[in-house]
Amino acid sequence: MKSHEAVLSWAGNPDELEVLKASIEIDDPDSFDIIILEDKMEIRVYSASLRSLRSTVDDILACLAAAESALNQVK
Repeated sequence: MKSHEAVLSWAGNPDELEVLKASIEIDDPDSFDIIILEDKMEIRVYSASLRSLRSTVDDILACLAAAESALNQVK
């Protein structure tokens, strides 16, 4: 039972959002859904416990930050 949910929103260039999405898609696809609409990415994270929810959100944010940093280095 997944009784807890968090929503993360990330805005930016649609091409860069696709790269960011790819950087987290493989992590644990049963724990979250990713939707990209134009220049906004929305990640809905689901978990049975708050502790697990926080851990998953922390992991996603760390992956997104690393991927964003790599994108900025390429620019």
